Amino acid sequence: MRKVLFLMVAVGVFSVTAFSQEAVDYDYLINKCYSSVKSGKFTEAVEFCSDALAEKKDSGMAYYLRAFSYSKIPMGTDTKSPTGETVNLTGEQRKQFTVADAEKCIQFIPNEHPCYSLIGSFLYTSKQKDDLEKAAKNLTEAIRLGDKDKMLYYYRAIANFNIAKILTSKNAQAIKLAEQSVADFTASIQLNPDQDYNFQRRAEAYEFLGKFDLAVADLSKFLETNDENDELFFKRGKLYLNAKKYDAAIEDFTKTLEILDEPYNTDFEENLKEILPFRMQAYKALKQKAEFCKDLKTLDENANCEKEWKKK
Repeated sequence: MRKVLFLMVAVGVFSVTAFSQEAVDYDYLINKCYSSVKSGKFTEAVEFCSDALAEKKDSGMAYYLRAFSYSKIPMGTDTKSPTGETVNLTGEQRKQFTVADAEKCIQFIPNEHPCYSLIGSFLYTSKQKDDLEKAAKNLTEAIRLGDKDKMLYYYRAIANFNIAKILTSKNAQAIKLAEQSVADFTASIQLNPDQDYNFQRRAEAYEFLGKFDLAVADLSKFLETNDENDELFFKRGKLYLNAKKYDAAIEDFTKTLEILDEPYNTDFEENLKEILPFRMQAYKALKQKAEFCKDLKTLDENANCEKEWKKK
């Protein structure tokens, strides 16, 4: 639904600013393209938009609609490329076609936000640093130009934080990007108070910055409404362990195992091997030898508890 509304807003923006006197053929084709997009017929929309561009080569509207259509076409679908040949769409082609058309749109209509928003919302989950930087840059411009989409701060936060994680060390640039992500997650929380995933993602940024108490607070907020998320209980348990809050760490490690211990989990033995060593650390710190030895025997019934207990 959000994408459809966004598209309708984009069309409204462009129709006011750039398209008052069009040729009859162009009007017919661009309207057919728009109707196809609204109907979810994206390969058909690509062809109509391409025909519209043959009539009017500087049509920002046609470039936007074709870019949007390319972004929605599944990989492995036969469609027309921007140069007219039929291709079986790959992921790389979809990215190239979408971004190239959106950038053409910006070239002709630089002072409106929809195509900046499209590039940012399409690339923000990429694993490539160049794509993420392009996403963040375009999202910033979309926000500056007044896009009211409440998700843009979240998208930019994800893009910048993923760049920070790609960098080889926690250098000044990485720290700055993570701090920018925290600010954007905070803005997203204010705009989207019901979207609790913001707390989970902001917790990751806080952890990256070494702000473990804030990370724990955000994870706790998220877990209030997601109390079967074993991965995040495990993560919070490790944060508690690092903070020397051993009772809280044990509680979270135990909760993690309770969630995972269900009949259809064929990986439970592997889960025990991953989680119990952390709980044993907490037991040892609290000098709870009996509990430590019980976990050790679960992992290896032949283990020497006295020997392991004495190890530093």
